[in-house]
Amino acid sequence: MYFWKIESLKGELTQKGLSQNNLFKYIFIYVFLLNLLVEITGYIDLEGMGPNNIDYALSVVWMLFVSFGTYFCYTVNGGANGSNFAERYFSIGLVVFIRSLAILVVMMLIMFVMVFGVNSLEDADNLPTKWPDAVVWISWMTYLYSQTIYHINQVAKRINA
Repeated sequence: MYFWKIESLKGELTQKGLSQNNLFKYIFIYVFLLNLLVEITGYIDLEGMGPNNIDYALSVVWMLFVSFGTYFCYTVNGGANGSNFAERYFSIGLVVFIRSLAILVVMMLIMFVMVFGVNSLEDADNLPTKWPDAVVWISWMTYLYSQTIYHINQVAKRINA
């Protein structure tokens, strides 16, 4: 399994594909990490504030990214004439997700310092979602899907060349 080296993963996908066992591992880890992220966010204590309009907007945007991003991945893989879509989507998606987490952490730290200041760490837990938060998440989603689409497209082109 590859957790960071996307070129090695693309080489394996191009040469021989993944075994069903390795495909299962990628799917399992991918689904587990996404669900973990959702569960963690469910336990954030908002002290009775509840979601605001920005939270609702982000939920809609996230669903659009997942829907259209997955569709575009399928399309660049060849659509109905493509092959091994699940293998490519989950394995490349996992590696891109792990790599993009590093970018997300940096983006969140920069946003935190710019918006809240270094000394207001205690106060940040009691604030509602604001537009800078939305910009960080939308930027991260854009990167996540654009990279997944790009790498699936490269593998599909190598196979068909």
